[in-house]
Amino acid sequence: MHANQCFIHVINIIPMANSDRLELWSSIMRKRLWIYLFRNKLKVFTIIWILILSVNIYQQRKSQSTYIELDNAAEKSRHYKQSQLPETKTEPLRIKSANKEANSFQPFSPYDKPLDNSVYEHIPESFRTNHSTVKSITYSFSTTIRKEGPGFTLITMFNLFTGQAIEGYDKESLQNQINRNWEYLSTIKENINHGQIKRVVLLYADDNSIKVLYQQNWVNNSKIFPMKMPRLIHMSDFFNISSIHLLDEPVIAANGDILIGENFDQIDTIRLRDTKTLYTLTRHGNRGIGDCVAQSMCLMKYYGSHDTHIFRLKSPVPATALQHLNYPVNLQQAENGMIGILKTELKFTVYNPCPILKTYHIHCSQIAKRLKKGQNSIRDSPWNIRIIKTSRPIHSLKYGP
Repeated sequence: MHANQCFIHVINIIPMANSDRLELWSSIMRKRLWIYLFRNKLKVFTIIWILILSVNIYQQRKSQSTYIELDNAAEKSRHYKQSQLPETKTEPLRIKSANKEANSFQPFSPYDKPLDNSVYEHIPESFRTNHSTVKSITYSFSTTIRKEGPGFTLITMFNLFTGQAIEGYDKESLQNQINRNWEYLSTIKENINHGQIKRVVLLYADDNSIKVLYQQNWVNNSKIFPMKMPRLIHMSDFFNISSIHLLDEPVIAANGDILIGENFDQIDTIRLRDTKTLYTLTRHGNRGIGDCVAQSMCLMKYYGSHDTHIFRLKSPVPATALQHLNYPVNLQQAENGMIGILKTELKFTVYNPCPILKTYHIHCSQIAKRLKKGQNSIRDSPWNIRIIKTSRPIHSLKYGP
């Protein structure tokens, strides 16, 4: 006889009112239900987990509709659907520029006029010139990039707060903007004085930012090569410019508030080129610059943050890879998407020797970009990047002296 039938038979032969018999039966069944759930909770949780995982996989596959897995065994890498991309070319993409000669490094002309009041009030006191009379200074900027000489070309972005509306920063106070400008200007001033930096390519979109920079009478201004962009910087710009202008040249691509530090003379850039290796560095603190104490992200728990990328291209980056990298650099996980694309599509080896190659984050100002939810990550539309990779710190250069 089944256990449930036994319970029913026992209850029926006990002399009691129907209501008491029903209450006893309900109590027994509740206890049996909890015992069943307790004994089988692992099964229940497993089923729930499988359902959640299935939904996530479905959504991921739906968002990855731009990817296909090639059946041909000779194909070793993963590609986007070719129907949604421009035809693969051996030469890099060309960026439309406001300059007469597209994709060229342009020297800036002497700017000896007072800045507009709206611009001038955003400039830190230590970087202001005489507002009424600005001394004209002539620098010798070359329109061509010379290949000879040791050292790196630093590619970085440069856009100051000059009174123009910038998406994501509309709620920042004037003092915060002034403090942030001080950090950007101080970083560039230090980087052009670095012994291993032979030139700095500044990518800018705002003419007022370059006017402010030109009025700084710095010793090594001849290292600066400005390049105007039609928009704020995308990750593809670093590799596109390197493919066009700096092929077989050691390049450091870094955020505008990253100060280049020690031991860059130890890098064997020839081996970086020949082995298709990328160094992608996690930053240290602010090295005492500014009025705060910033922790070293290189020496603390690893969160996947990378602000500096070192490479030497042997051949131009293909147009398809540049297309995949065509997203803003200030999105969350932007560097992790870049690492993933270089690893999977271009077959780069990636290391993070940040304990040896030191870079510093100059950011004490209380200012940060604020975007709406669903618009601040490379996983969001319209980017929908799903190739995410990381590179933990290592205590070896792999390819050093």
